[in-house]
Amino acid sequence: MKKILPMLSFMILFLSHMLFAEDNPQIFGMKESNIKNPEGSKPILFWGNYGVGASNVGVSAVLSASLQFNRNLISTRFIGSGPLFIVPDSGITALYDVGILYGRVLERSKFGFVSIAAGISYLDIDYLDIYSVDLPSLHVQTIGIPIEIQLFLTSKWIGAGIYGFANLNLEQPVIGAAISLQFGKLRSSYF
Repeated sequence: MKKILPMLSFMILFLSHMLFAEDNPQIFGMKESNIKNPEGSKPILFWGNYGVGASNVGVSAVLSASLQFNRNLISTRFIGSGPLFIVPDSGITALYDVGILYGRVLERSKFGFVSIAAGISYLDIDYLDIYSVDLPSLHVQTIGIPIEIQLFLTSKWIGAGIYGFANLNLEQPVIGAAISLQFGKLRSSYF
């Protein structure tokens, strides 16, 4: 528990900073004119990401769903990672990350958007026990701080780009990126 407390403190500070940044859009370099339409109402956009990429654990598959309202972003994600052909020195045979994140859309234009988010996640890690004759798998579960950066070019209903991800935890930190496609309502009528 003592090891988890600093990570949770960091996450609470980060998320509170993101929440209170609503009053000052210049904190993240956002322009108010990029978010509001001329009538003053704000868009609600939603999409799913599907991607394949690489991480420090191996090949990764990403599946996420995001909801944007105002400049706020709520995302859920599932990332599965593992070695492609050989088990690395770490002995990890599979890593699964399931998380919920809150963040901000830093910039949105008629061509795409950039966002960043962080939250809390559950990790499930399988290790190959190299010291056992039967080579059984060790199973570890932990919590972590997931981070995502989305950089996408979009049309009204489909987008393509890079989904960057990381997970800060005490068992096996993860960092990677995936080439992804997005499907959903990606633009309002005034972007």
